[in-house]
Parts: sequence; C-alpha cells; structure tokens
Amino acid sequence: MGEKDKMKIKLVKTCFACPEQYDLFFEDKMIAYIRLRWGRLYCSVPDVSGKIIYDYQFEDTMKGMFDDENERKKYLKIIKKKINEYYTELNKKKKKENKK
Repeated sequence: MGEKDKMKIKLVKTCFACPEQYDLFFEDKMIAYIRLRWGRLYCSVPDVSGKIIYDYQFEDTMKGMFDDENERKKYLKIIKKKINEYYTELNKKKKKENKK
C-alpha cells in the first residue's frame, strides 16, 4: 500500500454516534480503526488495540460524532493521508530489511 493505493481504502461505519467509529480495509484486510468519542478523534493501526497514528482533541469534550458531512470529510481525509503515510513508511522499512 502506498501513494497510488489511496483510493482503495474502504471505510465501514460501525457505529453512528457516541462513538462515531469506522473500520478501514485495504484489499479486504483491516488496516485501521477510527473513533470519535468524548471529543477525542483518533486512528489506530491495524485495529482498535494497535498503534495510534492520529490523535485530535476537539474543544467540545462531549462530542461523539461529526457535526456535519463537511467536517466528517475534512477529518477522514486527514486520517486517510496519515494511514497512507504510515503504511508507505512501513513498506519501505520492510523492503530495506529484505535487502539485507
């Protein structure tokens, strides 16, 4: 997965609100988890118990869902970029290790 694969990430909303959350898939494999609850929006890879690669705290600590579709698109776009960067770097490290 790298720069050219951005559009292949599939988001599946698993909860509508409190928390609003998503599982993200690439080629039918879960690659990330996104959750917005108590004003905290974060993304972990490859799943809920994985490494947090994005963490944002909204001013409204009761926020459990995005205010509207524009806000949702804005933050999901940022997170998708972070996911792509994470896996691109991970793949580079793996290729480097395989050359040794």
